[in-house]
Amino acid sequence: MSSKPQLLKRWKNLKALHHSYIEMLNNESEEFLYFQPNEDKWSAAQIINHLTKVDKNTYDFIAQFDFNRKKEKMGLRNKINSLMLNYFLKSSLKAKVPVESIYPEDRPDIGSMITFYEDFTGEFEKFIKQFPEDKLDFFIFKHPLAGKLNILQTVEFLTNHSRHHNIQINKLKRKFNQLQNGRST
Repeated sequence: MSSKPQLLKRWKNLKALHHSYIEMLNNESEEFLYFQPNEDKWSAAQIINHLTKVDKNTYDFIAQFDFNRKKEKMGLRNKINSLMLNYFLKSSLKAKVPVESIYPEDRPDIGSMITFYEDFTGEFEKFIKQFPEDKLDFFIFKHPLAGKLNILQTVEFLTNHSRHHNIQINKLKRKFNQLQNGRST
């Protein structure tokens, strides 16, 4: 059985990542944010844009969910699918983006992404704090690959997804700095 403190703890981790993206977008140079080591790789700005789209699509789905329509508790199969998804996100494996709507823009607007995270984080936090404790174990989000997730699994997915891409941003930063210092890898 899930608990509200578990949800709040998971939310705190995701919220910290949102704040780190705001800080990065505010403090890093545009040269770095739009740096692509090659045309097949996303820039840091594109990665963050992808994350904003995933967060928005996920939140839009869960915020519209009608518990009265279907009260479906998550079972062992859902737990295994969630564990597999999060294992994948914690690994160095790569996958294609599962739906077109979350592909990043070619040159996303930095200011729009900052505004998104500032507004979105507050809105999502209100949703999390008001989430009914008796619904924590119920289906609320359908991931395109992992299937049905409850709210704790959904927030865990968003957190691990952000961490997965944060590793890519850090690699980009190292590559960018090496090139700035005249070294190549």
